[in-house]
Amino acid sequence: NVKDSLKHSGMGMYISRLYCEKHGGQLLIENEKQSGAVITAVFHRIA
Repeated sequence: NVKDSLKHSGMGMYISRLYCEKHGGQLLIENEKQSGAVITAVFHRIA
């Protein structure tokens, strides 16, 4: 909803990306016009 999105600061993705990178991972974002975005956080498994 566009109206609801205007109420947010937009910091969520930025903070998520920083968290992933700090822990050796990465944030992958795929944008689909018809269905929205798919966001995946990838971290390496510790053996």
